Amino acid sequence: MIGVSQLDDDQKAALETFAKNVEDCTTMERSETELLKWLVARNFDIEEAEKMFRRSWIWRQAFQVDRIVDWEPPEVLKKYYSIGKTGVDKHNCLLWIAAYGQVDMKGIIKSVGKKNYVQYIIYLAEMTKLDRRPDSYQDSFIIDMEHLSSSQLTFRSTREVGIEVTRLTEANYPESTRRVFVINVPQVFAVIWNMVKPFLHQITIDKVRIFGTDVNEWKAALLEEIDPDQLPTHYGGTQMDPDGNARCLTKVPLGGEVPKSYYLPTAKPVATKDMDALTIARGSKETIEFAISSAGRQLRWKFMTEEADIGFRIFIKSATGEEMDVVASQRIDSHTAMEEGAIICSQLCSYVVEFDNTFSYFRSKKIHYSIYLVKLDEY
Repeated sequence: MIGVSQLDDDQKAALETFAKNVEDCTTMERSETELLKWLVARNFDIEEAEKMFRRSWIWRQAFQVDRIVDWEPPEVLKKYYSIGKTGVDKHNCLLWIAAYGQVDMKGIIKSVGKKNYVQYIIYLAEMTKLDRRPDSYQDSFIIDMEHLSSSQLTFRSTREVGIEVTRLTEANYPESTRRVFVINVPQVFAVIWNMVKPFLHQITIDKVRIFGTDVNEWKAALLEEIDPDQLPTHYGGTQMDPDGNARCLTKVPLGGEVPKSYYLPTAKPVATKDMDALTIARGSKETIEFAISSAGRQLRWKFMTEEADIGFRIFIKSATGEEMDVVASQRIDSHTAMEEGAIICSQLCSYVVEFDNTFSYFRSKKIHYSIYLVKLDEY
């Protein structure tokens, strides 16, 4: 990424204006280098960068992202989700390796649900910010697609959570990636790439280098940007585990099939007495609006559907009618498990909960829900 010292006069003026415009976002990182990332992500369009910055500010407050580093991830994620740090690249950026092709994503989602998986990715992103060296603000990634199977991609929840993670990281961690090497790519990878590419900014796409299964080709590419002592032997470097394992499994777990003993119960949810009922006609939406007039309020929800999934979204609505997502639209399998959650309402405006059945042309959906505001003692 371009450094502050490399900016021309117009870019320096844009950075100064941007910094003044977001002075009220007091809980956000606002060093010059950090603010510059948002400007670069929006090609120095001050207005667009500010919109992006403020959306992220609202998102971080709503989900108390600053506290996520205190969260203890489920054991199954630490054991079976393949990602780990092995060193740094030649630009002093942290180097991550993910053997994604070895990961049983279907088993992971069935064990922790989409919400916990997304939370884990956010947790990793926040922990990485704490681990970065003082002179580095970016990371590099090697994503190994060896053994990726089409059966993983046919599981709808895997596709949906991939899109959600891509959208979240693009919106809230701009210019945090220096390089992405995707290696051992099979033909089925095109499905993943075409799925996530529309959610990536062109600046991000330009950082991705994709390689097939020619080991010599991708090893040479890795060594152009990474010293051998920062890479496991399996990837062309010199690192090995004490037991001689060339993949360095002590740093990068390999994943593998998730034991069914980790799977969540599959009993259908049951409506409770505190829930209201609502039928949403096919091809339509229903909204519930909450006006927030004072700080320290939390919006809590739980809901279930009787037969099939439902779209769910929460957005804030300004006095001029402008909408800004707090919980982005997603389809929830609330017929298989009770959906529960909460957000902090940091803005004094209307928060709107939306149930969306526009994707269903033939079926109405009956929802049982409880959505309410509580006052927090500590805000």
